Amino acid sequence: MNPLRVAIVGFGKIARDQHVPAIAATEGVELVAIASRNASLPGVPHAATLEELLREGPSIDAVALCTPPQVRHAQAATALAAGKHVMLEKPPGATVAEITPLVTAARAAQRTLFATWHSRYAPAVEPAREWLDRAGLMERQWESAAPDLARPFLSGPGASGYLLLNSTSVGTACRMIVGDLELPAGAAGGYTRRAEVTTATRQQDPDCHTPVTGLPAGSVDLLRAYGCLAPLRASTAAMLSARFPYVTPSGVVPGCRDLVTTQQLVDGGYAEASGLGTLVDLAPELMRLVRRHNAAVLADPGSTGPLVVPTVVFLQNHFGTDLSAPPSASSSELLVPPVARRARTELGSDSALRQRLEALLADAVPCPPTVTECVPAGATGVPPYVLVAPATLPSVTAPLGWTLSQTSIDRLRTAMDQQATCTGAPAAGQPPRLCDLLRLLKPPPKR
Repeated sequence: MNPLRVAIVGFGKIARDQHVPAIAATEGVELVAIASRNASLPGVPHAATLEELLREGPSIDAVALCTPPQVRHAQAATALAAGKHVMLEKPPGATVAEITPLVTAARAAQRTLFATWHSRYAPAVEPAREWLDRAGLMERQWESAAPDLARPFLSGPGASGYLLLNSTSVGTACRMIVGDLELPAGAAGGYTRRAEVTTATRQQDPDCHTPVTGLPAGSVDLLRAYGCLAPLRASTAAMLSARFPYVTPSGVVPGCRDLVTTQQLVDGGYAEASGLGTLVDLAPELMRLVRRHNAAVLADPGSTGPLVVPTVVFLQNHFGTDLSAPPSASSSELLVPPVARRARTELGSDSALRQRLEALLADAVPCPPTVTECVPAGATGVPPYVLVAPATLPSVTAPLGWTLSQTSIDRLRTAMDQQATCTGAPAAGQPPRLCDLLRLLKPPPKR
């Protein structure tokens, strides 16, 4: 294999003390030229400037820019345009804004752009990075308690199946979906798909405000749109959707494939508190696929395929309140505008989203005109929505500290155990129970 031919541009102390010895000690790398106005190295070809070196010097594969940062951006752009790999001494530029165009140019030229930093690859750096990151410590604790969380996030569905986790982009206010299943997308809008990414769109923030068929409103699917998440462990993916400011630091998704703008992610609850909105947005596309499958099964007399009936089990880890809503009454004309504003909140509440979800998931099994016998709409017995939550407490609404506590987790576990073992038929008007759903899912006894 031919050695990598390197030229050093700017021959000061850092070049003499670090770069020359490092190149000499590295197999497969050869110092072939120096470009400097004021210094040279005996026995090595010399040029006064980078431009002169590229024009008249020996053939090179890469340049190490050891010049002051004020002139480094222009030199890096010149070297990349000439098809050379570029190493930037620290700091990589005079400003952070200078770096993004260089990243774009390196990708377009299919060349390496590398920034050095003091002790970047020292053995103690990576452990220190994790030690300083509170979120990293939490992830390791999760993995010790649940070893399955240490697996690669995209290694396939775990014990719980595929996951769609909500996170929130601080910069764009978009709901960022952290999932191990690519969601379908329409032919246009929402984001530029990987095959259509151009130099111009690489520098843009993800656009979640243009509707996309099949995607939740105001959302960007990091996996489909940008090919992110491949290096993540399951614990890190979970933490990206749970980073609560002041409790854990925000997460950063830097430059994954075509996403150049760094996305700062926090708790998905900032975009949507419960996840029901994501389900409501996905339900039309999901039900289209479900109904098409069920119609095909029913239309084929010889089919033995199963019918698909979706249901949602919603685990709510905070208790409710037994306070009754005050009866509605007329308000003073001066108070009508502020009082009426609560309608906006009500329409986005969990109860309103649940009503919409139940309506969207209804009639999963159609009765095509050509079929004389099929399951009538609503007669499957499978409830579209089951709520599992601890019992109410007198006149109290749960604070954040409660919902994060071990006591809250224990109460939810107790509630699940109790609601999974109920007996008898539900009373009239009683919402669907977990035990009713489990009874339907239990395989029939063998004959």
